[in-house]
Amino acid sequence: IERYIEGLPLIVVIQYGGRSFFCNIPDGDSYEDHLMKDVVSVVDRTFNTRCSAKSRAIAGLSMGGYGAVMLALRHPDVFSVAASHSGAMFFGHGDLADQDKNEYVNKFVRVLPPGKYDCYKLAAKLKKKGKMPALRLDCGTEDFLIEHNRDFHSYLDKIRVPHIYEEFPGSHQWQYWDEHIRQTLDFVMAKLKK
Repeated sequence: IERYIEGLPLIVVIQYGGRSFFCNIPDGDSYEDHLMKDVVSVVDRTFNTRCSAKSRAIAGLSMGGYGAVMLALRHPDVFSVAASHSGAMFFGHGDLADQDKNEYVNKFVRVLPPGKYDCYKLAAKLKKKGKMPALRLDCGTEDFLIEHNRDFHSYLDKIRVPHIYEEFPGSHQWQYWDEHIRQTLDFVMAKLKK
């Protein structure tokens, strides 16, 4: 990332989310609040930033890809651009039977308020308000999350939410993400310049 952004007018902050999906966990850690309140305000106080959504983007991979889109949809007043690589877009959507077969994911989804972190519901709700962030999603064709990404892309098409969706050869690994983060940086720069 340092090499890729050299010479660009960007500040990149890499946030650790544990296994939280960047949600506030009832009776647990509040990752969403931490990122949205603490991290954003510390960055704005510490660096020479433009303190508005028009100047902020969020991106991530896998769980963080889901988190980036979810947070931008929940906080369009903070982020105007969001990008996901191989995102876990299924998280929080549909019945528990539709969730990942991972017991941790199922246990986690059970304790979250229904619909609060569902990207499908968040996108539909935000579209009605007319304040949609620019969205870019990609996924590797051999990635175990490809069908979830295709489903979310189809849903965004169905409700007419503008977005970019791309598939490339590759699987759920650093080699794929390292190659395609540069496309996200191009997307971010183009959107923030507007």
